[in-house]
Amino acid sequence: MRENALQVVVSRDGSIFLAGNNNIRGGKVDVRELPDILRSMLLAEVERRVYLQADTRAAYADVKPALSAIREAGISNVSLMVQNNNQWTRLATLIALHNETISFRTYLFFAEVTKFLVAAIVGTLFLLVAASRRRRHDAKLAPAKQQRRTDLSAIVLVVSVACFLSDFLLNALDHGAGVDPAPLLGMIGILLLFGSIAFALLGRGVGRLTILLANVSIILWLTTIILVSLYIDALAPIIQVVVHPR
Repeated sequence: MRENALQVVVSRDGSIFLAGNNNIRGGKVDVRELPDILRSMLLAEVERRVYLQADTRAAYADVKPALSAIREAGISNVSLMVQNNNQWTRLATLIALHNETISFRTYLFFAEVTKFLVAAIVGTLFLLVAASRRRRHDAKLAPAKQQRRTDLSAIVLVVSVACFLSDFLLNALDHGAGVDPAPLLGMIGILLLFGSIAFALLGRGVGRLTILLANVSIILWLTTIILVSLYIDALAPIIQVVVHPR
């Protein structure tokens, strides 16, 4: 955060304060006057972003007017400041302030948080279909070597699904400072997807197409989230959650 950034603070009792450094004077303000005050503070050297910090005991009904006043001032670049960097805390903050101006970003953040859970579910469903077809069509199996490659691709996909599910569960159970307890699990799962695709392409027989579709579907899902995250600022008003130092 820049030194001269605009900061709006909502206290426990709903009082609103302006905070800042350098040429910005802070103090208690009336929410009805906040838009005009903010507009007057938007000098050339001031970052055109407002950092909105709310007391953890403040009611949502007290925070929403402050956010509306910031929007009324013509500032769409807003950062909601929280003290816990856990991804579930940040998601809860966005959902709590859900309205028409941030709904798309809220949905994206939810997708980012649950992306590996969705990948695990999709992979599991396709694996169940492949296993079912394998049992029903034993007579149509490809030559042993090629069928083994297809079966191996399914096994690699199972391990990939296990990595995705473990990553999601470990992060969901992490209530600390938000540090990823297993940062490599997701990456290992993605690499295993490409390994599964390679074995499926080299193999033949029952289940091959299903395994390929599973891998491609998961990769497209994860790629879509990454691309939308990169270009979200061009698709929806800018709002994000940043960590406020304790």
